[in-house]
Amino acid sequence: MIFFSVYRDRERGVPRYNEFRKNLLMSPISKWEELTDDEEAIKVLREVYEDDIEKLDLNVGLHAEKKIKGFAISETAFFIFLLVASRFLSSKSNFDYTY
Repeated sequence: MIFFSVYRDRERGVPRYNEFRKNLLMSPISKWEELTDDEEAIKVLREVYEDDIEKLDLNVGLHAEKKIKGFAISETAFFIFLLVASRFLSSKSNFDYTY
């Protein structure tokens, strides 16, 4: 199923992992070891992406990324959550209880 998600992201022009992080004003990763500690995953990612970290797809990077200690999600996913939550809380419509 991840294949279809990556394919749709590429078709829609979703930025690659590092470009997405730059757009969020986060620092991009420069080596695979910054993404994950899983040596087998690093080996596969190097092979699939021809050892070019700039080619890493967003969806793949989000799933491979190290989790924040004490959380079930990664740093980039947490940043996305904060952006979405802050916009939700600042919208007037979410506090309108008069259906």
